[in-house]
Amino acid sequence: MDSEVYTVKILMGLVSQSGVSNGLGVLILLVGKWWFDKVVRKKRKIKQKNKFFKRNGGLLLKQLSSHESNVEHTKLFNSKDLEKATDRFNVNRILGRGGQGTVYKGMLPDGRIVAVKSPRLLASTTGRR
Repeated sequence: MDSEVYTVKILMGLVSQSGVSNGLGVLILLVGKWWFDKVVRKKRKIKQKNKFFKRNGGLLLKQLSSHESNVEHTKLFNSKDLEKATDRFNVNRILGRGGQGTVYKGMLPDGRIVAVKSPRLLASTTGRR
């Protein structure tokens, strides 16, 4: 009878050890999947940023700013300057609308007339149309 009790205790010990091992294995798999998903999402985000950069004229801007001779002719404007030039993106100043956004006529402080494109993505996040 003592040998039967001893055998049962050994079997229960093995079952509890395998349960811990299985639980640890599942935990390692879950952590691995989480880490893999995080890496994949980060790569997708970088790819999407590069795609938007190319689509919205980023390559042209990069080329213009890379040549030293063109640097003095290239000027980057902030959003406040563009809002002022277009009279806060007034509907009366719309030149056209397209799949990528709306183009407004604007006037710079020095009197030059410019076309300002407001991307559709920007307009949806700022509440402008």
